[in-house]
This record gives sequence, structure tokens and C-alpha cells, in this order.
Amino acid sequence: MKVAWHFPHHRKAFISSHASSSGTLLGDNFPPELITLKSGLRVVLQKIPHVQSCAVNVHVGVGSITETEEQAGISHLIEHMAFRGTDRRTEKQIYDTASFGGIEFNAATTEEHTRYYVVGHGSFAGTFVDLLLDMVFDPKFDPRKVRKEKKVVSLELEGRRDDIDAHRLDLVTELMFGKHPYGRNVIGTQSSIRTFTPDILSDYHGVTYVPGNVFLSIVGSFDTDAVTKAAESFDEFSVRDFIQEDIPVTENFSGVVVRNRRSKVAHLGFYTLGVSIFNKDKYVIDLIDMALDNPVKSRLQKSIVGKNHLAYSVSSDDDNSRFVGYYGVEVDSIKAELVGKVIDLIRSEFERLKTRGITADELDVLKKQCIAMHDSSDTLDETADALSQFALYHGTVPSNTDYVKGINLTTVDDFRRVANKIFNPKNYAVAIIGPKKRIGKISI
Repeated sequence: MKVAWHFPHHRKAFISSHASSSGTLLGDNFPPELITLKSGLRVVLQKIPHVQSCAVNVHVGVGSITETEEQAGISHLIEHMAFRGTDRRTEKQIYDTASFGGIEFNAATTEEHTRYYVVGHGSFAGTFVDLLLDMVFDPKFDPRKVRKEKKVVSLELEGRRDDIDAHRLDLVTELMFGKHPYGRNVIGTQSSIRTFTPDILSDYHGVTYVPGNVFLSIVGSFDTDAVTKAAESFDEFSVRDFIQEDIPVTENFSGVVVRNRRSKVAHLGFYTLGVSIFNKDKYVIDLIDMALDNPVKSRLQKSIVGKNHLAYSVSSDDDNSRFVGYYGVEVDSIKAELVGKVIDLIRSEFERLKTRGITADELDVLKKQCIAMHDSSDTLDETADALSQFALYHGTVPSNTDYVKGINLTTVDDFRRVANKIFNPKNYAVAIIGPKKRIGKISI
């Protein structure tokens, strides 16, 4: 049996609009319930009667967006330190507690939130809640362990260059968003990491890790009294909120960035500006994505891989955040000399959708495909993650009909309007990793 255990990691904050509401694993037959405790901590409960397991998620509204440039990476380092001990538990006791009934125990920091989660048998849900809230609200910043963890994080940052997907996304977001927090690496920089002391970590934690900035979600099989009792034991924390300053994206940048890598092949990311999680056009972009990258019959896959044999694989990336979103096409293992031709093919597919649009019958099929994908994609953990994220953004819990309604309201005119909006060459940002000399000069 494969057991996923904690290796603190970083990923981008932007989330697919599929995560903006829950799928059929929940359904409206088992609607989520949102309660607010005396401390201000908000809890989302979603019972699934036909399972015996549960997923417990804690989302904290901290990430690059809550950091100054000098603080870059502090949220990510605190995520690491939460696993290194609290006033009540040593590091060993943290892992011993999670391993007693748990099968997955992890965390991730993004531009807009930090997520901690445990998946395991539902009879241990109360224990999992107590464990995660203890880690979130009361981590110890032991000087020796802080020094050690800073070295680990420094190595993690260095290693991102060896991860094609991570490095490509780092390059393109830095290109697109510049000095905005979305353009920063969530891990920080080597210089910012070196400046963090236990006192600096404690001060930042004390301001941001407050009940009003935290959402707890439990999905699956659990004893409601046990999990609420565990959560209420943290009511001793003062009722405080963290007011995040709005930092809208006021400008974005286009262009091409190429990073040299000794190889016979290149890896490409072709991105354009999307919309925020609050913009209803996110549903239209899902339909556009389905038209371009249908999992069964992808136009991009057929054009780039199947017909012309220019690369190994093609995939798309459709994501949203609080202030902006992006849509991207990622192509891997391209023969380096043919990168320019692949870019031309992607642009031609974008232009085809802008000028030709789609018929009403084609749109009807796309709607059914998007809804089918939405309904079939959620695991317990993904559902808990989606619930917490939705609540963090909107302050409410979603209905399964939200996504379906958004998709079904889209018209043929909406499709063409949004295609013309996002496929604007002025917003194109391209990141390429590969042998620079063989790739040659690239323009968009």
C-alpha cells in the first residue's frame, strides 16, 4: 500500500474553476454546513454517509499576497515549522498522532493560502482536527530547528530548477506579473530566507494565523460532536481577524523568456491572461479549454503530437485566483528546432476559436463534457480542499448546482466574446526551457 506522508512543498495558488464548487461526491443530497465558533474560526462540515474515511483540511489566508517583498517566503517557512513541534507535541508526537489512523498528511503554500490536511479513517476525525489546529495555531519556533529548516527550504528552492513544471510556471508568472506578489516564488529568495529569525516568524504568525483568517473543513465520515468539540477547544484564542489588503493586478507583461538547459528537447509554456475566481467568465474559459484540450479528442494534441509529431505531450492549465487568472498550454519534449512551429500551431488554434467560434450544437456537447468532468473529479480530499478554498474566497459554502448553472448559462456569443478577450497577443507570455542555441530566436 502506498502511503503519502508529509514532505512540505510549494505549488501555485491559482485554482481551477472546477474547484469553485463541489462535485457529485457531495451532491446537493448532502449539503455542506458552515458554522462559526466563538473564536471566529469557521468550520465547514460535509457528511458522506456511504464512506468510512474522512479528509480534514485547514486553510489559512496567508501566502505571497500577504507578504512584503522583504518577507518573501515567510508563509512557506512557517508551513514547514508547523510540522516541527508545538507546545503540546514534539515533532515525533505530531507524526505519531497523524499515523494513528491517517494515510495522508501534508501541507502546501500558495500565493494566497496555506493548506494543511490529513486523510484517514473517519473514527479519528476529532484527533485529526485537534492535531491540525494545534499545528496551525501553536507552532514552536525553536532556534535550532529554524536554522535547520531554512537550509531545507534553501535546497527546495534550488531544486525547483530541476522540476520542469515548477520552473516553467515560475518563469511565466514572473514574466506576466512582474513585481506583483503573484510574480514571486512562494518559497522566497535565498536572501529573504536567510533573514528569517524565530522572532520574525513568531511576529508574522501572530498577526496572520488568527481564527478569523482560518477555515476548517471536514468531509466524509465523522462524529460531529467529536470534531466540533476538538475545534472548540481552540476558542481560547482571541477573537481577531486579519484584514488582507487588496493588491489587484493593475498591469501584466507579455513576451518570451528562454532558460538554457542542456538537452536535445525543449519544454514550452504558452500562457495568456485569464479571469479571477469571482468573474463568471471562468465558466466560459472552462468550455474554451474543453474545446482545445478535450481529454478524449484534443485539438491541440492532434495538431502538435498526432498529425505533425512535434512533441511528446500537450496539456492545458486553466486557473483562477482572487485578483486574476491565466490560461496556458504546456508542451513537453519538443524537438528544440521546432519550438517556433509549435508556437505557430498554438496561436493558429487560438485564432480559429476567435474567428470561427462554435455552433450551438458544439457548445451543447462541450457543456455536457465539462459537467461530466466536474462531477467525476472529486475525491474526499479534493472536496475538502475545494470547500475550504471556496469558503476562504467567498465566505459561504457552495452548492453543486453553482458550477452546472454557470456552464449552462453560457451562450455561443459568450464563447466568442471570451475567446477574443483572452486570446489577445498583447497578453501572451511564453516560457521555454531547453538548448537555447538550437531553439533559436522566438517571437510572438
